[in-house]
Amino acid sequence: MAVIAGPGTGKTRTLVSRIAWLVEERGVRPGEITAVTFTNQAAAEMRARLEQRLGGKRAVAAMTIGTFHAGEAGNVIPDTATMGGTIRTYDEKTRAYLKERMTAIAKNVAEAFRASAEVSFGSGCPTLVNDKDLSEKVTGYLKDLLGANRAFTTAELNGGKPARGGGSEDFAYVSHEVPSLMLALAAGEPSKGYVYPQHHPKVKFDESVLSTGAAVFVDCALQYLRE
Repeated sequence: MAVIAGPGTGKTRTLVSRIAWLVEERGVRPGEITAVTFTNQAAAEMRARLEQRLGGKRAVAAMTIGTFHAGEAGNVIPDTATMGGTIRTYDEKTRAYLKERMTAIAKNVAEAFRASAEVSFGSGCPTLVNDKDLSEKVTGYLKDLLGANRAFTTAELNGGKPARGGGSEDFAYVSHEVPSLMLALAAGEPSKGYVYPQHHPKVKFDESVLSTGAAVFVDCALQYLRE
C-alpha cells in the first residue's frame, strides 16, 4: 500500500492503522512487514505509535521501518537516492552474511541499470547472548527468592519455547566478553496509570519495584559466589 499526500494529512496515522490491522485482524507476523517512510522523524514516530497501539516495544521489534530519500522537486528526476534501515539478527555469523549479500545485490542491481551503488553500515550493537548455564542457575535463585509465581523464564511465558527479541541493547557488548544474563523487571500496571512503554515521551516508571530489583542483583551475586 502506498500513501501519497502532503504534510499534516495523516500519512503516518494511515500507515499505523493499516499495519495494526494486518497484525491484529489478519494475523500477519511483524517480521513479515516492511514500512518505508521519507524521513527519519516519520520512521521514529511510526515506531512509537505502533509500540503504543500494539502494546509495547516487543510487538514491533522484528518489523522493518526504513526510509527512502530521492530529490527535492516533484518535476525533476533525481540523480541519486538514499535508502536506510536496520539489520537485526540472532548471531554474528548471520549478520556478517547479510552485510555481504546486501552489498553484492545492491551493487549488481545498480550496475545492471548502468548506475552505481554505495553500501555502508553503522556501528550497531552485536547480538546479546544469554549464557545457558548461568540462566539455569539464576532461574533457581530467583524462584527461591521471589517465589515460583513471580519469577519466569521467557520459555515459561511462551508455551515452552524460548522467546527471542529483535531489540538493540548495549549490554550485548558485555555478553561477548563474559558469561552474561539479561533480566527483565516487570513494573507498572495499566490500571494504576502506567500505560506507556519505556521509550514513549509520556512514560512513567513504577519505582515501587526498585527494591525488588536491588534484592535480585544482590541475591544472585551472593548465591553465585557461594557455589
